[in-house]
Amino acid sequence: MIVTFLKLIGKYCNSKEGSLPRKALTFILRDIVKYRGKVIKKNLSLCFKNKDNDQIEHDYYSVLSKLILESVGSYNLTKNEITGKLGISPDSIKMINESDKRVVILCSHIGNWEVIIPALPLFINKKIYAAYKPISNKKTDKWLLEVRGRFGLILKPMEQIARSFYKEPQGVFIFINDQSPSIGSKGKWLPLFRTDTQWYDGVTKLSKRGDCMFLFQKVSPLKDGYIIEYENLNKETLLEEYVSKLEQNIASFPEHWLWSHNRWKNKKLVEGINL
Repeated sequence: MIVTFLKLIGKYCNSKEGSLPRKALTFILRDIVKYRGKVIKKNLSLCFKNKDNDQIEHDYYSVLSKLILESVGSYNLTKNEITGKLGISPDSIKMINESDKRVVILCSHIGNWEVIIPALPLFINKKIYAAYKPISNKKTDKWLLEVRGRFGLILKPMEQIARSFYKEPQGVFIFINDQSPSIGSKGKWLPLFRTDTQWYDGVTKLSKRGDCMFLFQKVSPLKDGYIIEYENLNKETLLEEYVSKLEQNIASFPEHWLWSHNRWKNKKLVEGINL
């Protein structure tokens, strides 16, 4: 039932009337449901002191509606239609394709990851693996794996990605690294916009076990597409550089980050005391 509904919505989103669902969904999320309004306000207040946070919040709901409908609609797009939405630097593609090392790409929730990441095999001539978290509904999970992998992306649960990493000395591995680790888990603390923030540090462990090229995926949203650039990261200061570049990317397009995610739910512990 869920899969059938998503397919029908996807066809409608790609029609000439596709702007109508976006306006309707924006109105529902922002003005009726006030979806995660408290979380969004808290996150913005932690990050920005000198910006118009009310305007960013207002614009964010429109972006969120676009992400939802664009993700669903993308499942019905052809290869040419998908690649037409993405502008990837030719130098970046050449750098990745010609690398004789493993390539690790650290991404974020800027732009539409459901459009960008599944389309990368259309540009990169290597096996591409992405870590993901399975969902409880088996039928929906199976369908999502199929649509996300329809162009050749290989998805692996987070706990299995390391095996593929060691088996593929020239593979490409993708991690979306800006979400909050689960409560109680270990991670490295680094400031984001001067706010103490916990980060997954599994990629730093991988950097010590193999010869890799590490890249940051910088995304510049357009009206109907995305410009993507890949910037080198120093593996000795991997996480610090990732956070710095992420902060710059967010500052350039503040309404395009995933503010509705409860990013600062974890509290830093010092000698057993919550700060």
